[in-house]
Amino acid sequence: MNVRCIICGLRIAREGEPNDSWLQRYRMIYRTSDGVYLSDTLVRRRSGDGSSFQVPLQNSIFANIPIIQETNGQFGFVMHNACWDIFKVRAGSTSISLHRMVEVFESVPRAQGSARSSCYAWGHMYKGLICLAPGRWPWEQREWCTPPRTPIETQTINRSPFASPIEDILKTTSSQSQAFDMNPVKYRSSPDKDCFAGLPLEIVEEIASYLSTTTVLTARLASPAFTQLFYDQMFWSSRFRPNHERGFLFEVWGKRVARDWRWLYRQTRDIAATYPGLNNRLRIWCIAELILEKLTITRGDPSTHLSTGQRLSRYRKGEVYGGPTVAKTLKTKTAAQAIVPEKTAVPPDVYRIGISVIEDGETTYVAGIHLFHGMSGNVIRLGYVTAPGTTSYSDINSLKGFVVSVGSTGLHALQIVHRDDDSLSTWHGNPKLGAKTRRLVFVEEIVALSAGFDGYKMVYMAAWGTRAPKSKGSKQIDLIRNHFLWYPELPTPKELINETSVFGKLESSSKGFRPVIFANFGGSSGSGLRHLVCVSAMFGLDRLLNVTFYFEADGVLCRPVHLSQRQANALGMAEFEIHGFAGEYIERVEVETSTVSDYITGIRLTTNWEDQWTASGNLLGITKYTVLQTAPGTIPTGLYSTEGRGGIKNMGIISQRVKPWGRHHI
Repeated sequence: MNVRCIICGLRIAREGEPNDSWLQRYRMIYRTSDGVYLSDTLVRRRSGDGSSFQVPLQNSIFANIPIIQETNGQFGFVMHNACWDIFKVRAGSTSISLHRMVEVFESVPRAQGSARSSCYAWGHMYKGLICLAPGRWPWEQREWCTPPRTPIETQTINRSPFASPIEDILKTTSSQSQAFDMNPVKYRSSPDKDCFAGLPLEIVEEIASYLSTTTVLTARLASPAFTQLFYDQMFWSSRFRPNHERGFLFEVWGKRVARDWRWLYRQTRDIAATYPGLNNRLRIWCIAELILEKLTITRGDPSTHLSTGQRLSRYRKGEVYGGPTVAKTLKTKTAAQAIVPEKTAVPPDVYRIGISVIEDGETTYVAGIHLFHGMSGNVIRLGYVTAPGTTSYSDINSLKGFVVSVGSTGLHALQIVHRDDDSLSTWHGNPKLGAKTRRLVFVEEIVALSAGFDGYKMVYMAAWGTRAPKSKGSKQIDLIRNHFLWYPELPTPKELINETSVFGKLESSSKGFRPVIFANFGGSSGSGLRHLVCVSAMFGLDRLLNVTFYFEADGVLCRPVHLSQRQANALGMAEFEIHGFAGEYIERVEVETSTVSDYITGIRLTTNWEDQWTASGNLLGITKYTVLQTAPGTIPTGLYSTEGRGGIKNMGIISQRVKPWGRHHI
């Protein structure tokens, strides 16, 4: 079994394998019923299946600590000794407890390449070491894989981060050192137009020390004060501090040696080609920085929460779970797994909301919510307080709830619903990879909030408020439109969901995680219909697997829209050409079912030009077609469905009123 380091992602090699010895030397942070511990440096032996690792306890006694499945309150996380050393250097004087590290590590999603996988799927993907296999939705537990690499690239990425010629480079730079004129040119600039013009060099240096090199060099175009930094050794030496781009060259820290810092900066700018060993160190260094960002966030003060009293029973409750197992975890009594929600009343005088987010690769997670209220600016804090610059704010005059972007590992982003006209704020966080829901939106101001957090992100959110009164006919509309999870976007109010014509039962439990997939082939107000050029369907034995819509604009193919990502067990595919630019559009959609299958077996499309196309996987049973009805005066602009394990079991249709175009009017 391949066991991977939770910091760098490379495997922990066994003793005697033809690898660099650094890959065999490991440490473990582990917890038992007695506490959390860090093992000494050990070497992975030849024996053992990898589901547990030996750590020394006392009197030369070794214990097997599981790393796949917790046993008797014991669980551990393995890492290379070299990676641990780099992590400690990067942490510097920052105090990080082992308890906090376990709290964060236990919150990292685990890649599902195998039921016995020990690969943790950080959002950063170990800086290119691994990737997730394509062909599924972002929230699905996908198999991880290794990108293709040349033998040289593989050798480079396995190099020890300490096997580098840094000492030779430092000797060279000392001998290459040049004396610079610290004030080579005197610039004249008007203080009225340039606020930096009158500042001493020392102040400009201090400002530049907080900026990236690219930003500083670009700033020369705005102010000559930054131009002199190009010749300033003090500025170039700041590039080698821990929080800057050459901080991973920590051998230069604290050494009082005359050095040409600008030469050293340029000499190490292309380390991937020039110094392969340093390239792996840089990768691990960057990962350590990302882990530290999660470790150093702090919990908000629970004393800021307001009591809800007994009044919540008069209100409706909406809940969003960041994953299929969170509902169960909220009730778990095990200390390592328990997620205890924080709850507060929401006062009516809330005037500003802050949302703290933490980046994780291509996405973000909500880490905290901050409610500002009262004349004195009191703040209610739920969750974590993150680093400066990672919290965004919205001023409001009422709080009617939140539109939520949620994945299977947590809440990615929030939109605040405020004002009497239900205005939406911009997204706080990156909503792209999450399913969206209006489950936490109410018709009046919300009266209470609850949120649950793991080691660094929000995994549960609830709100209490007043719902609009429902008639018998409107209950299903509200359930589908406002309570289900939708991906990639929610339908707009102008997009009719035709709930009475949904075929099958939509399975989107409020406590599970099963989003409605919305294949929006019509776009806003039907503008995408004129670019629709092809529809394809993929089918297996007695089941429809996928429907895909293709578009073309100015002779260039655009991103297709999928109703599913299923491709496994496909037996065939059918395509249908459509002339959207000339005014042809889909007028009727029918789903095909069979007496021998529980799935939708095919689909039939009819256009306004009376062209008809059928794609079917039915081979044995008696066929039946059911029309997905649209509201009068509207035409189909989208399909929606929840995914089954082996194919499509249900389907609904979205329609809109669309202005005519082309040679055939609607």
